[in-house]
Amino acid sequence: MSGLDGRVRIDLTRREVLELCASLRAYVRSMRQHAADDPTGAHDPAELDRLLHRAGQLIWRLEEAAQPGESRLVHSDDAIPPDADDAWS
Repeated sequence: MSGLDGRVRIDLTRREVLELCASLRAYVRSMRQHAADDPTGAHDPAELDRLLHRAGQLIWRLEEAAQPGESRLVHSDDAIPPDADDAWS
């Protein structure tokens, strides 16, 4: 593996992928709420946007991975297509 962008393989059940996705969605919502409730403005809005954008892309990929073969997938509101404008790469 070469650096952080190297590929890794893991073996997960569909249930585990869905649980991981749900956890990441909860994290995204928690971070949005935490930032909105922070009266000090301690969170850099640009950094928060980068974090939530990347998390949304990961959610999209997890939802795709958990997709049963023949069913129609409707992505969650938190999901962002991996090829969406990623100005922060």
